[in-house]
Amino acid sequence: MIPQSGQTFVKRIFLYNRLHTLSAVFTLCSLFFAVKGDAQTPLAQGDIAFVAYNSDGSVDDFAFMLLKDITTGTTITFTDHLWQYSTGGFYENTSFGACNTETFMTWTASSALTVGTVVVISNPGATGSTNPSQATASTGTLFVPGSCPDFSFPTSGDVLFAYQGTKPANNSANNWIACINMDGGWLTTTSTSTSASAQPTNLSNDHIILLTPEADNAVYKGTLTGNATQLKTAIYNLANWDTDDATPFTLPQDIGSSAMPVSWGPFSATSTATGVELRWSTHTEANTSHFETEFSADGKSFTTDSRVAAAGNSTTEIHYKALIPHQKLAVPSTHYFFRIKQVDTDGQFDYSTTKKMAIATQEKRLLSVAKRSSGNEVLLQLSRPGLLITVFDIQGRKLVEKRALSSSYTVNTNAVAGSILVLHISDGQGRKEVHKVSVK
Repeated sequence: MIPQSGQTFVKRIFLYNRLHTLSAVFTLCSLFFAVKGDAQTPLAQGDIAFVAYNSDGSVDDFAFMLLKDITTGTTITFTDHLWQYSTGGFYENTSFGACNTETFMTWTASSALTVGTVVVISNPGATGSTNPSQATASTGTLFVPGSCPDFSFPTSGDVLFAYQGTKPANNSANNWIACINMDGGWLTTTSTSTSASAQPTNLSNDHIILLTPEADNAVYKGTLTGNATQLKTAIYNLANWDTDDATPFTLPQDIGSSAMPVSWGPFSATSTATGVELRWSTHTEANTSHFETEFSADGKSFTTDSRVAAAGNSTTEIHYKALIPHQKLAVPSTHYFFRIKQVDTDGQFDYSTTKKMAIATQEKRLLSVAKRSSGNEVLLQLSRPGLLITVFDIQGRKLVEKRALSSSYTVNTNAVAGSILVLHISDGQGRKEVHKVSVK
């Protein structure tokens, strides 16, 4: 039998061991949850979006917005390497060093960040032998492997990818997050370009900012508030972007910094029997004056066609439409570009997205053939009957005016051989053509 004093001693030893065990378990649990809490947040396509890009100026930079809350230690890798057409995988040119002028840059969150956070990364584009790279981030840290340079974006265009984890190796890769394409399009053939790229098979168009035509600098100017879905919708609406081919934007100040007079809805261009019908809508309007429809044969020089009055101020969706007649598209072109210019009451203006479309059948020329048939007669091959034919001599004297009764029509001019005739052809709807014919 253990004396009472001994029993007390045993109880104390037992209690000490039990408390020590519980303390160890508590410590392990604390470590477990601490490690779990610091684990990086898995990111999928659409969990970030690019909101700015500059290739002009002494420092290249870009910015992205988080569309998902992330924890400390979350990583994202950015690269401007070319994604190879057909085979997939990044083309890594080592002819001029480890990375040439392109690189893989990994950003790590140094604190927990929430939806809507904008991160700006400035890239001096210089090569350094030590890490971290010479690039800087507005929050978080950056790492570039080896002696690779920071990004150097050419003004001829570039493509920037974002992914998480292992470097994508082929077209089965599915760890993409987002992309911004400032090159104006995708490669459709094998290339070793340092500014272009093919589109990875598993990278959805829904998570790509594709600005056409190519632009040196671009910035998102829409709302910076809202939930992830609302922000994503606004960012991927290219009507909410500004571009500039000479002057870089100031980041982050220019991101979403100007109040948009119009929140654009869908915009479409459809070819009809009489012309190209443009339809657009606005979700909201503030002090809007009017809209102007514009078209271009090359996507650079635009012509104004019509003016449509705007609502002025509205918080409900409003639909607009206008028709550009076929005869206005006088420049021979297989494609035309269309856009809407919105003009504010104070003269400020903004543009919709630009729509490019093929014009499968353009209006035929009113006159296709004009030749002397016999004597003083001139045979005309017209696009259709009913056209008004007016004939002048070279001094401007009117010789005859007739309305053609058929597509193949003959007019008697009473002109002498060797003279020059000037033919005016009109369809009565504003379209006119002028042709010169030599009488032999």
